[in-house]
Amino acid sequence: MNTSHSYSKKVKPFGIKDKAGYLLGDLGNDFFFFYVSTFLMVFYTDVFHINPATVGLLFLIARLWDAVADFAWGRFIDSRNITKNGKFRPWILRMSFPLVFSGVLMFVTIPGMSNGFYLAWAFITYIVWGTLYSTVNIPYGALASAMSEESSHRTSLSTW
Repeated sequence: MNTSHSYSKKVKPFGIKDKAGYLLGDLGNDFFFFYVSTFLMVFYTDVFHINPATVGLLFLIARLWDAVADFAWGRFIDSRNITKNGKFRPWILRMSFPLVFSGVLMFVTIPGMSNGFYLAWAFITYIVWGTLYSTVNIPYGALASAMSEESSHRTSLSTW
């Protein structure tokens, strides 16, 4: 039984709007990642008062988990059927809001909470954020291959 769907639609010429749109989407995603990479350790040590070695351990655990999550999410996305909105776009749109919400939660302080609470909060919110980051970044990276069948177009998108 064939469960894949094929949708035929007019293909417009590949142009600067496609490249600029892909650039802006990736720039927004990368800016968020850059912000977290730059400021989160300082925030955890200076605001949450977590030992820097513990923050390093958190980052190590999160990266190990991300290796598993990236692979699992990639397999999941690859197994989806193509819809009228494509294979990747629905997941990018669906998971963007939870990603932003979890990113905000990483930097939330709740007055009166104990150091143990903030340690647990840091572990939970950072690992959840990393997992949700994969749910947006994996399909976005694969989107270039779905936007055009021509390798020169895909190379151009990656360059932009």
